[in-house]
Amino acid sequence: MSFPLLTTKLYMPPIRPELVPRPQLMRALRPQQPNEGLHRKLVLISAPAGFGKTTLISAWIKQIGIDTAWISLDEGDNDPARFLAYLVAALRTIKEDIGKGALTALQSPQPPDSESLLTALINEINALPQRLILVLDDYHLVTARQVHNAVAFLLDHLPPQMLLVLAGRADPPLPLSRLRGRGLTFEELRRYRPGDDIRAIDWRATARLRAAQVRVYSEERDRPVLLVVDQRANMFFGSTRTTKATTATEAAALAAWRTIERGDRVGAIIFGNEQSAEIKPHRSRANVMRICHEAGQPVVTHGGR
Repeated sequence: MSFPLLTTKLYMPPIRPELVPRPQLMRALRPQQPNEGLHRKLVLISAPAGFGKTTLISAWIKQIGIDTAWISLDEGDNDPARFLAYLVAALRTIKEDIGKGALTALQSPQPPDSESLLTALINEINALPQRLILVLDDYHLVTARQVHNAVAFLLDHLPPQMLLVLAGRADPPLPLSRLRGRGLTFEELRRYRPGDDIRAIDWRATARLRAAQVRVYSEERDRPVLLVVDQRANMFFGSTRTTKATTATEAAALAAWRTIERGDRVGAIIFGNEQSAEIKPHRSRANVMRICHEAGQPVVTHGGR
């Protein structure tokens, strides 16, 4: 299928002449200066409407001078194929012939899944000699789980010379804890309440806002799910509709798909009377398909089946 693309979505908005400098925020982004390298995989900027997220990113990119692919997202980009088409078009503002195979596949009557297209695209990006930044602006307008999964896959396999910048009005439903590192995740800055730990007071914010402000943290949780599927010989009987083994396979498949929809990793141990299969937890459709395939395979027993 073919998508008419609006090219104005692919260019960074110009910086207004009345820009108010925000040196504290620019200092927070400073580790991305060209002489220090792209140490991070992701920069996430979340703030309510009107707080200048787009302006901040534009000023920062102009300052560091790194090639940038930009997409101003809207509700129509919840279509995975349309989103990928814009992704290729944005990257082509840096290198004209990148993503040719992905675009051809997207225009076919039955395009392949997003992970296959992204795999080919990531390999092409990895071959580029220069560093680059991909900006997805207004990411809060993305609500489709398939698009979130595509972005999560891109983050998991991001080339070393590439940085992803997400800007929106709320934290996206992505597995961010793996990127932030284990420990505590900063959640919000709010006014001090009786009983709060005074060690969590942010004194700079307190001085600026003239009221005690506390930094609130939550424990990061990496939640891999391990499914255990019993496929021994005594599972191969049941009602006239299906066997217990078939029901176990269906339940495992449903649980696996639900797990990756939440952004968690899923793996499985599938065992029979004489052998077993172990599938390590990963966050991908391919891993779910492998679990379904292995759970549905005949398990060799002494009696055979």
